[in-house]
Amino acid sequence: MRPSFFTFLSRGRRACVLAALSASLLASTPTAHADGDDAPLAAAPDYSRAEVDYLVRTEHVAHLSDVFLRRTSLAFTGAVSGPLVHEIGEITANALGWSPNRRSEEEDAFIAELAAAHRVHLVSGDGSEAAALR
Repeated sequence: MRPSFFTFLSRGRRACVLAALSASLLASTPTAHADGDDAPLAAAPDYSRAEVDYLVRTEHVAHLSDVFLRRTSLAFTGAVSGPLVHEIGEITANALGWSPNRRSEEEDAFIAELAAAHRVHLVSGDGSEAAALR
């Protein structure tokens, strides 16, 4: 049997608690750095550098693939590109203290995972494989 409208109303108290929690989380999410150095991502302007940095630092990101496959809609919407992998790789590496070598390994591993598990082969502007950008 389908729940009645009144059943949903009785759950209103929980909804208010969840709404208050969401509002407090929203208030703590940066929309821009206080010193004004935030900017949209060059390869995905719907996301900002501060937003990605915040996400990486607070959402238990361990690998670059976490950002693309589990913390944003970038892979789902087909927005992933070689330049975007490098741009988010830079932000992630800075936030997590990765060495340049670790950053390169994470970028290569993500590109390889896209190809092997999802049959997505990134290409650069000239049509060459993204892995060949190195």
